[in-house]
Amino acid sequence: TEIESTSLRIQAKRNLYFKHFSYELSRTQGVFYDFGLLKLETRVDFKEYPHIRPVCLPDSGEVDYTGNESATVVGWGLTNVDYGKIIQPGLVKGFGSRYAKKLQKLDMRLLGQKECRAKYYSY
Repeated sequence: TEIESTSLRIQAKRNLYFKHFSYELSRTQGVFYDFGLLKLETRVDFKEYPHIRPVCLPDSGEVDYTGNESATVVGWGLTNVDYGKIIQPGLVKGFGSRYAKKLQKLDMRLLGQKECRAKYYSY
């Protein structure tokens, strides 16, 4: 469903932008570390806008994921993906060719370090 309501949106100016230090765009391999964080000029009142939540980042001593946890990913990233290789059902390697015009949302399962390395280490 598409939620488009001014009561669910706020306008805020960006104060700082932090791009991942390993960000890389490769025309043949795709995009790596394609994420960043924004610090807004003004605080968001989470009581007034309960549907907006701050990002939760793990502490350095955080316990590894078990594979039973899920996370929500949002962004205006690439959407038309040319699937170069199917690694296994539900897991693909590819890169996009068109940016989203609207903010996109995806709920996904988190991988533990061991499972993640087993699937992506050579990529």
